[in-house]
Amino acid sequence: MVGTIILIVAIIYLFVSTSKKFKHLQSQIEQLQSQIWERDNAEPNKTRPPVLSPKAAAAAATADPVVTKSPPKAKKGKTLPIVNAPEQASPKPATAAPIVKTPPPPKTPDFTDRLAANFQANWVIWLAALSLAFGGIFIVQYGIENGYLGPVARVIGALAFGVALIIGAEWVRRHAREGEDGWFSVPVALAAGGVASLFAGVVSAHTLYNLTSPLIGFISMAAVAWIAMLGGIIYGPVLAVIGILGAFFSPMLVSAPETSPMMYLYFLLVLGASLFVERTQRWIWLSALAIAAALFWGYALHLSLPNDAVASLYFAAIAVMAATIPAFGAPPKWESTRWVDVKSIVEVSHQYPTILAVVTGGIAGLAINWANTMSLDHWQVGVIALLILTALAIFATKRAQNLDQLAGIFGLGLVGSVGAIGHIPGSDLTYMYGADYHAAIRDYFPFATLSVLGSMALFFAASYWRTNGSVRPFYWNLLTATLPLLGFAFLYEKWSPAGVLNDGNWTALSLGLAAYLGAMSWLNMRIKDNVPSTDILGNAALLALGYTALITLGGEIQTIAFAALSALALLFTTRFGFFFSKFTSLAFAAITMGQLVVQPGLFWAMIGPLGQVIFLFAAVVAVFAGAFFHATKHKLGSEITQFETAGIAVLAILVCILIGRSVSGQSEGMVILGLFASVGLILALVQFRRAQMADSFVRFRKILGYAYLLAGGVALFLSLTVFSPLGHHFLSRSLVTGIFPIDTVTVAYALPALILIAHRFVKQIPSLLPRWLEIPIVAALFTWVAILEIRRFWHGPDISASEILKPEMYSYTAAMLIATVVVFTWSIIRHDKILRKIGLGLAGLTALKVFLADTSGLEGLGRATSFIGLGLTLAGIAWLHQRFAVHDDVVAIDDAPQVDPDYDPEAEA
Repeated sequence: MVGTIILIVAIIYLFVSTSKKFKHLQSQIEQLQSQIWERDNAEPNKTRPPVLSPKAAAAAATADPVVTKSPPKAKKGKTLPIVNAPEQASPKPATAAPIVKTPPPPKTPDFTDRLAANFQANWVIWLAALSLAFGGIFIVQYGIENGYLGPVARVIGALAFGVALIIGAEWVRRHAREGEDGWFSVPVALAAGGVASLFAGVVSAHTLYNLTSPLIGFISMAAVAWIAMLGGIIYGPVLAVIGILGAFFSPMLVSAPETSPMMYLYFLLVLGASLFVERTQRWIWLSALAIAAALFWGYALHLSLPNDAVASLYFAAIAVMAATIPAFGAPPKWESTRWVDVKSIVEVSHQYPTILAVVTGGIAGLAINWANTMSLDHWQVGVIALLILTALAIFATKRAQNLDQLAGIFGLGLVGSVGAIGHIPGSDLTYMYGADYHAAIRDYFPFATLSVLGSMALFFAASYWRTNGSVRPFYWNLLTATLPLLGFAFLYEKWSPAGVLNDGNWTALSLGLAAYLGAMSWLNMRIKDNVPSTDILGNAALLALGYTALITLGGEIQTIAFAALSALALLFTTRFGFFFSKFTSLAFAAITMGQLVVQPGLFWAMIGPLGQVIFLFAAVVAVFAGAFFHATKHKLGSEITQFETAGIAVLAILVCILIGRSVSGQSEGMVILGLFASVGLILALVQFRRAQMADSFVRFRKILGYAYLLAGGVALFLSLTVFSPLGHHFLSRSLVTGIFPIDTVTVAYALPALILIAHRFVKQIPSLLPRWLEIPIVAALFTWVAILEIRRFWHGPDISASEILKPEMYSYTAAMLIATVVVFTWSIIRHDKILRKIGLGLAGLTALKVFLADTSGLEGLGRATSFIGLGLTLAGIAWLHQRFAVHDDVVAIDDAPQVDPDYDPEAEA
């Protein structure tokens, strides 16, 4: 076996040496050919026309042309004297200096081309390196399976084999001839196999056989990691890749009965060595490979050691190493201030260190939050780790502003970890929101509160420490404003049900947060005169007041408070010139409208005390009206449209509710859904109107308008089908109550139809649907209303009976005739051909119904009278159609541009 290995190594060595010599001779031949070509082109060629340099050719092309004056023309009857021109010396031809042409520089191959070429030329060496790497590992495995050697002998054999390979590699490298060295050579293969064998030996000695103490195991792993690092610097990327892969995957091949927590330190040492090699050699793929392997092993170790709360610290260490070792140093320092964006990702070769640090920080933050879910002890360690990372990202990276995003990543991870305390897989707390859950987390409220306050203190310092001299001060103030709001929201959502504080204490905390953010805004305005930062902090204070209203107030008072906050945000816009206040105002106005529809909502408005309902809607309308007049005074176009449409929408909703309350009986489902449809259509009109008038968020407003339109359509569809009064199941047994024309049928179905065609009566109201879709829907709704009202007339409030009475059948015919006359008359008044065609269609349907259905139940005089009345009506309609259709056509012809019959275009030309 040993002889076979030696023979294979010798063959590989001879093959590689021959191939290197051949490549060296080929490069010398190409160099000689290039020198001969340059010498031939350097000699002047006399038979060739002179060749101008590019600069001379450009000058000749742009020079002014020589203008030769022509001799004067002789006048009629006179001759000009002949004057002999002086002889001019003929210009001597300019001799161009010989120009030496240099061959164009060859195109530099990219990394992929170089890798493919190297693999094609040196694949045998790659195979040899992998074989040697796995050989040392399999020696240990072979001894284990067959029991030939004891544990000490197995480890010594693996270490001796690795040392022998490294010594042989160094001897071959120092005695190599020209062409036998490089990154893809025999010394590299030997050294790579030796490093992998050393890793297998020291790992198995500690984790498999327990031959070394934790300290000795740690020292031995560190020693091999440093050997791999130095070897990568000396022998190149092949040794680095194989050594790092062997370091990461040797624990997988040499398994142990138990996993030791020391493996976290081992993988961190391997990662540190890999990143150090990347720092010296600039092999960007090496650091990415090493970090990916380290994250994978952190995941695997955390699953194997669920009781050791070390994984969060391990992931935090990976984030710190990625931000310091490869390029930036400790503390990080970098001249460029460009952070990670889409363009930098495209230009990854120039921005790679920044991308590596930020992406690794983001993955590490997610991994820490995942590790926190194992137990409450893990959660505490993870929160502390994220707090430390946030502090380092704020205070240690001031001279590396390209890493500013790390502070936001770790800060968001910190507050997110506070909110993830209840999601602990495998424990009794998993998604439990009962007494056991609240009792378990009650004792952790002080720790969570201190963590949130710690993040607030860190970003409070960042708003002054980092904004001075920063290229993005607004970013730091944005973090200062938003992260405390998120932290408070998570604290309230998790610990308020546990009863650790009463509502008064939570209100005091929210007011304190609002005061803190307001003070920060005032300080930025007074001390720094920083309007954007003052803007975002002031609006954050308004949001904190929104928390206060949400916690303290309830019912209709809370809705009025949100409307007042919307008006207060408008005041910030006009008083301080804030930009973001208009978005805050729009958000609070949207919350107000949502509460009017959902909470307390339309159901409460239909059954609640009428005085409270009117008070709520009147107060909201008054606040919106005051804001409207204030915006009008300051000529704020988008805000004027916002509060105008919001006030009109609130009034329209109130009118719908009062109409619905005016009818009584068992018709709540049909009426409520009809009112929901009407409100959805009104809100859609509001958004489309704002999209017409506003200069920002036009697409968003249209999307929101279509969403309201869809919601209204779904409610109307349910009212027509599931809750229809003609149905026979319990949901649709709705009684028709009220007095026509204001009854439950018209409220549920006629009101949405009137809203759909409102734009035809008021020009300022936009159209919700295209005309080809609007007219059939409106016609169908009014037809449905007519059918239900006729059934109510003959059957009473309960119209769910399946029987159709004969008088009822004739009533439908009469209604169709009336509808035909109305539609046709309206088409004549409006000169609308489409309505005229619809009227003719209704006339045909009416006639068809009379001939096919009504005649079967009529006899004698009644049948004759019906046909006579139908005939007279149809004749009148036909006469009107012919007269006014011809009249409209004549008017159209008269209004058309007339052409002169005597006009001849050729004569005009």
